[in-house]
Amino acid sequence: MRVSLDSLLRQTLLPNEILVVADGPVSAGLEREVERLKVKVQSSKLPIEVSYQKFEQNEGLGEAMRKAVFVAKGDYIARMDADDICLPNRFEKQMKCFEEDATLSVVGGQIAEFDGDVENITGRRVVPLEHEEIVSYMKSRNGMNHVTTILKKKDLVDSGNYQSFFLLEDYYLWVRMIQCGCRFKNVNEDVVLVRAGKEQMDRRGGLEYFKRQCEVFKYMLKTDYITLPRFLASIIERGIVHVLLPVSMRSHFYSVFLRK
Repeated sequence: MRVSLDSLLRQTLLPNEILVVADGPVSAGLEREVERLKVKVQSSKLPIEVSYQKFEQNEGLGEAMRKAVFVAKGDYIARMDADDICLPNRFEKQMKCFEEDATLSVVGGQIAEFDGDVENITGRRVVPLEHEEIVSYMKSRNGMNHVTTILKKKDLVDSGNYQSFFLLEDYYLWVRMIQCGCRFKNVNEDVVLVRAGKEQMDRRGGLEYFKRQCEVFKYMLKTDYITLPRFLASIIERGIVHVLLPVSMRSHFYSVFLRK
């Protein structure tokens, strides 16, 4: 958590606000880290407001993010998780995209995954760059790395904001935003380092995760985002990968077909 928060202070373009969201009961260590960050910001005389939003009960990512969006004060919201490390030029590179194209609603980037030490890079998740490619890619898999995204708050809210959707809140959101006419872009560089490992693979598999994926594709089929053949192909592919394959083979599949 400390490394993650400190990476925000090393940005070449500093954020105006750092909002830490605790979804349900957490250790006292998190609150101490937030207080430490506040002291560090004040002692360094950085123009950053540090705030802390805690939900007494676990809301789930979708609901917690939906509420946090209204707490955040800025016009743009950058996402990251507690284990992520932002590379120093992340915000500068992504905000430049908004400056160059005012029609953009979401800008993301590539991620490098590490296991244990940050120097131990195990792979990269590469996503398409331009809007049309992203829209097409979304028909079969998620075309944005959620933890890299910066979202235009108004467009996010106008599209229905985050909603509860177990482990797929972001995918469901992207499809709805695209259907509302929002435009997307990814920069062609790693902007976030993400901790990966067996625990992540465990979350990205199993019957319940497969069922939720089916719900996303059912929504896309119902709203004519995808065709029936594309729907059936996606369901079969995910049933094999996320239900039938053991974690070790699933990890190999991800590394060979979905990672570089």
